[in-house]
Amino acid sequence: MTLFIFFLFTSQITSVTAASGVDIIVTATRLETPAEQTGSSATIISKEELSRRPGEKVADLLRTRTGLTVNRAGGPGSATSLSIRGANSEHTLVLIDGVKVNDPLSPTRSFDFGNLPIEGIERIEIIRGSESVLYGSDAIGGIVHIITKRGGRTPSRVLGFGYGTYRTFETWTSVKGGEAEADYALNAQLETSRGFSNTGRELTGAEADGRTSASFSGHAGFQAAEETPFTFDIRYSKARNDNDFSGGPGGDDPDFLSTEQTFSGRLQARATRSQDWEPLLGLSYLNMVRTADKTPNSSHPEAVHTRHDSARSKIDLQNNFFVGGAGTISLGIEAERETGLSREDLGTGLAEGLRQSSTTVGLFVQYQHLSPTFFYTAGVRRDVHDRFGPYATYRIAPGVALSHSMTLRSSYGTGFKAPSLYQLYSAFGDPALRPELSTTFDLGLEQRFADGAALVRMSYFKTKLNDLIVFENSKPGYQNVGKSESQGLETEISSDLLSTLRATLEYTVMRAMDENSGLELLRRPRHQAAFTLSSHLGRAWSFDTAIRMISRRLDLDAQTWSRKSTPGYAVANLSLSYAVGVKSRLSSRIENIFDREYQEVDGYSTPGRTLFISFQQEF
Repeated sequence: MTLFIFFLFTSQITSVTAASGVDIIVTATRLETPAEQTGSSATIISKEELSRRPGEKVADLLRTRTGLTVNRAGGPGSATSLSIRGANSEHTLVLIDGVKVNDPLSPTRSFDFGNLPIEGIERIEIIRGSESVLYGSDAIGGIVHIITKRGGRTPSRVLGFGYGTYRTFETWTSVKGGEAEADYALNAQLETSRGFSNTGRELTGAEADGRTSASFSGHAGFQAAEETPFTFDIRYSKARNDNDFSGGPGGDDPDFLSTEQTFSGRLQARATRSQDWEPLLGLSYLNMVRTADKTPNSSHPEAVHTRHDSARSKIDLQNNFFVGGAGTISLGIEAERETGLSREDLGTGLAEGLRQSSTTVGLFVQYQHLSPTFFYTAGVRRDVHDRFGPYATYRIAPGVALSHSMTLRSSYGTGFKAPSLYQLYSAFGDPALRPELSTTFDLGLEQRFADGAALVRMSYFKTKLNDLIVFENSKPGYQNVGKSESQGLETEISSDLLSTLRATLEYTVMRAMDENSGLELLRRPRHQAAFTLSSHLGRAWSFDTAIRMISRRLDLDAQTWSRKSTPGYAVANLSLSYAVGVKSRLSSRIENIFDREYQEVDGYSTPGRTLFISFQQEF
């Protein structure tokens, strides 16, 4: 009976490409849906693009996408946040192979992209706009879903390594294979770097902040019972980073170390599609351990010792009922439990302990209609948290094919985000906090030319957030007093200039405001753009060049904590790859070609001109 229940609650959340070559997205609707027939604003980062970017971080790929803003406090490996369409970083739901990996015990339950490499990843799906109806809390701004490499019938073994500026060394390997009823994939990665001072790269004598990270992921698929395929995915990562005490002059600290260890897993079962019913079943689990240790020194006599140990377990059941030739009704139930245990000694002699948990149960129903000229999804959800609730959300996302090459899509919906364990139960928390609430609207038009040789995509969006949980110094503590509104226009234009050369321009203009103060939200640039050129020269050579531009924006001064305007900047990168043989590839990458000095977070340095050279061999 226990084993039956264990398999009973799983829903497969992934993405594939149909045999016809049409991209299929599951993240946006929790159903296999052609990308061109979803009302959501979505972007797919393909396996081919990932393979051209060895040694990079996931955050580096996300920087150039419309509506996405990435801020990193220092060099690679440092704390890295992602904002979608002006929402806070904690309003981005991050999934890895269907497992929610937002940190249960971070103050806002956000996800840190700092140590997430692209090695071992097959595909990334980005969904903009609220998806709370299907995913519950944390999906107010959107979703980033990372799918690791899958197996296949053709065996493959890959070994790669690279070396670059700041004594950066990385190696990675993968093994995959399979048969008719089973497949497997194993991926591993290791990186070390001497780095540079996060707060003073340009200062003589500043201590370098190095890092070491390792990750492993595994996938197995098998036919355990007739017409019932199972999949099992696990991922483990561990990172060690040297930190500085604070940003700006005087923040350099040689005795500050942090670590992060993450384990996630998901077991899935999916009954083979019958004529009118398809059940999706499974279980997922996440465990995160973060530590920070700082010993006193002459510059910073404070001592810091913290440990945060958290977990999230989730069971979910989804049943899809096929009605008529174009309709699907999805009924789902989810139960999620978060636990947190922390100990913080901030050098004041007072050790604060937190040992708490929370449980949320959600029910949702969605109807999807797909036809050649008209498509839509409509859904409602009801969530009950053990501290409050119930809360209801809804969403409708219609679209219409105006012609064979022009599509109009839109969505309108509500969302919510439950307070984190830290916001509820820490020394600064309040168990009476309410969820944050959102209303989101977007309208987009897509025009394709010459069978996809050129594309123009534009989307207008507007998001209102109420009851935002903010830290009030006067209390001090967390309160539901924040209100914000963001609206803007995303534009993507891409075209084949030559048969071997493609150009893409992605531009976002956005105004994100704090409605209480009337000021712009921090670190949300009014304008951001990226221009890329990608080329394949014959069978051997390929190159990618990108120019990324960010306008002026507001930030907090690292020394005084007062608001200030941070200068805009432009950065150019170049990647070059050469196929040495059929299964060998030599790659090089130059970042910040013109050695610009700029800051994404005030008081924290960014890399200067860097070079990374790598070699990969497939066996």
